[in-house]
Amino acid sequence: QPSKAPPPPPVEQRDEDAPFLYGTHYSTPGYVLFFLVRVIPEFMLCLQNGKFDAPDRMFDSVQDAFDSVCNAPTDVKELVPEFYSGDGSFLKND
Repeated sequence: QPSKAPPPPPVEQRDEDAPFLYGTHYSTPGYVLFFLVRVIPEFMLCLQNGKFDAPDRMFDSVQDAFDSVCNAPTDVKELVPEFYSGDGSFLKND
């Protein structure tokens, strides 16, 4: 009778390799309001207990937001429908 092959060695899994889909929740009102704060600031104030978020975390540049999503594994923002329709007025400080 042929002998059995030995079992493969166990795979050592490092903490940084632990399986996960997102390091943060992938869909929140905050991600939507991030882009729409100029249009509906009262919603952001409601979400943040009456105060705006720290200035360095507020939306101020499409390029910076794009770079962050491409390079930061925890930044999972998606474009809101306003990017695809309308005149882009939601991006203006009027």
